[in-house]
Amino acid sequence: MSEEIYSEDNKSKRYQDMITHKPKLVRFISEEEVELIRKYSQIIRALRNTHLTVKEIHELYLDDETGKHTLTLKTVYKHVEKLENANLIKVSGHRMTEGNRQTEKLYTRTGNIFFPDMREELPEGNVEERKVYTESMNTVMSEMLNVPKSDEKSFYDFYMLLRKHKYQINIEILEKAKSSKKTAEILTKTNLDKLNKMTETISTLLTFLRHPEILEKLRNLYN
Repeated sequence: MSEEIYSEDNKSKRYQDMITHKPKLVRFISEEEVELIRKYSQIIRALRNTHLTVKEIHELYLDDETGKHTLTLKTVYKHVEKLENANLIKVSGHRMTEGNRQTEKLYTRTGNIFFPDMREELPEGNVEERKVYTESMNTVMSEMLNVPKSDEKSFYDFYMLLRKHKYQINIEILEKAKSSKKTAEILTKTNLDKLNKMTETISTLLTFLRHPEILEKLRNLYN
């Protein structure tokens, strides 16, 4: 199923965009993909809820003061190719411009909301690494509170229980985005790093509000 969009470019030439792909609302991404999004954040941001040609993406790198591009068109093509190979963006249609027989490819994101794969937060993954992490947290907590460290296993169990509830709430947040335009708009417009901080804070607060017994467990660890 395709969608036709008519408009005019900067030279007042009429063009027709044939849209053949629209992104998913949410796409879970790996750590490697997170790094790519950060590296090419300007392109990723520009392709949110829109479809652009490579030449239009190239215009993102136009220096207003000098009137010159900071990257060559060839370099932008390479960036687009890397993002396409990583399945972070894809060809979403093509553009036909008045007076030009050749069409141009249009690109968009593969997800309106990119979200780190939360399966990494589940208890069965990276156990040894998680133990080192929780031991460090336990040490800092005891230093900040000026009390002895909690039993390491008890703190680890507490942390995994907290992460389990936060994981479920993160899933709820993404489900809410499917039914709430307001939530979807906020999550879509927020860049990846800020989105992570936002959902991390919300999931922590909601966990303690819904499960006050978990906060009580934390108090007992350092009594």
